[in-house]
Amino acid sequence: MTLPVQAGPDYQLLFESAPALLLVLNPRLEIIAASNAYLQATMTRRADVLGRHIFDVFPDNPDDPHADGTANLRASLDKVLKQRRADTMPVQKYDVRRTPEDGGAFEERYWSPVNSPVLDAEGRLVCIIHRAEDVTEFVHFKQRREKLDAGKTDINWEEREAEQFQRSQELAAANRQLKRLTATLELVNKELESFSYSVSHDLRAPLRAIDSFAGMLEARAADRLDDEDRRLLDIIHHSSRNMAQLIDDLLRLSRVSTTPLTSRRVDMRALAQEAWQQVGADFPGQLALEDLPEAWGDAGLLRQVWINLLGNAVKYSAGKGTDARIRVSTGSDDTGHVYHVQDNGAGFDMRRADRMFQAFQRLHSAEEFAGTGVGLAIVHCIVNRHEGRLWAEGAVGHGAAFHFHLPMFDSPSLLAEGFKS
Repeated sequence: MTLPVQAGPDYQLLFESAPALLLVLNPRLEIIAASNAYLQATMTRRADVLGRHIFDVFPDNPDDPHADGTANLRASLDKVLKQRRADTMPVQKYDVRRTPEDGGAFEERYWSPVNSPVLDAEGRLVCIIHRAEDVTEFVHFKQRREKLDAGKTDINWEEREAEQFQRSQELAAANRQLKRLTATLELVNKELESFSYSVSHDLRAPLRAIDSFAGMLEARAADRLDDEDRRLLDIIHHSSRNMAQLIDDLLRLSRVSTTPLTSRRVDMRALAQEAWQQVGADFPGQLALEDLPEAWGDAGLLRQVWINLLGNAVKYSAGKGTDARIRVSTGSDDTGHVYHVQDNGAGFDMRRADRMFQAFQRLHSAEEFAGTGVGLAIVHCIVNRHEGRLWAEGAVGHGAAFHFHLPMFDSPSLLAEGFKS
């Protein structure tokens, strides 16, 4: 008798059902997961917060001139990003905005937050777990207690202490559960990486054989082949070579994800010029390359960012001939530099932009534009490993603009610590 296979636990359901107030942030501080308890405590909905920057979702109360919750949280998260160590914050006054149905006003809350890094096997930061305990009731209780005469109050201190102890026990259990989930996710990522690498290598030999035997058949039977035979052989050649390119791109993406970073000061304008020499030799239009600020990072990987972004701009705008225009520019903010690559080419539909940085996802057909759909996924991976942010804007027939933000570091030693692998 064959026993039924028992399905494993639903880790997403376990996380979302945890009694603790938990957020998971990617290195760009965008929210990628939230427990139901956190959503309930902050009066938000999962669909409204996922994918958004934490400070866009939870701003300071504009009516409170002394509000410093956002600044304190930002400092703590920056410390975790740079030091790769958990940071426990003191109790914060951090007001929560009510839903529009409840008037949209801010409600005074007090939080006891801890920000903890999640590292992969190589020591790279994968995400940050933001755990908060809502201690509003305790703070208000303490404030009332200070105002009341101890002999006249009828507050049950033992009951309150028991409640606090119970909540701490629940939080400890949630932490243990979260550690198990994190270990499982790291194992799955390792297995996927190993699988993609081995499959890529195992597929190379049969593809070479297909292409080689098709060529031999074409040579041996050249006098007997008609136009349809040659068309079919051309399809075999093209399909096998396209598959080989897909495998190469898959390996390239795997290497970009796992290669240790070598950080140093990088001349971004020189990298962009080198990339342009590689991809823009036959470009019929014009390139406008502005002065670009230096960055700290891995020069080899950042060169690949320029190659892929400029290569995309060339591919999708070359059809305009001498009217094609590509512009590389920059901007800065308090946290880093933003680099822009803009073209006036085919553009894309913003409604499908969420697919753009996923591997093998294409917004244009292969008949329109050649490619495997991995280039932007590689760019996204590299920028993410540099703790940066990548986004795009475009309109069909009106060109596209790609932007990537790299954080500034005060010294090379800080970057070396941040890129420790």
